[in-house]
Amino acid sequence: MSKPRIEIVGGGLAGMVAAIECAEQGADVRLYEARDSLGGRARSTDGPFRANFGPHALYSTFVTFRRFAGDRAPTATCRTR
Repeated sequence: MSKPRIEIVGGGLAGMVAAIECAEQGADVRLYEARDSLGGRARSTDGPFRANFGPHALYSTFVTFRRFAGDRAPTATCRTR
């Protein structure tokens, strides 16, 4: 039996969580993001100073997110255009 192929549009937090969950269940996952980096609204930008954008400061207070992220490390590779 072949693995199901899942295509996810958007590399924000929800897209990354969906991709990880599907991959852990054995699916062949493709994650598409328009920007050069993942994170969606939770991102940083470099310039003369580093600036953080988005709601990422709240994530550490969410028990469910901490439980999800606690035992996972980045294992995927990301290719940009």
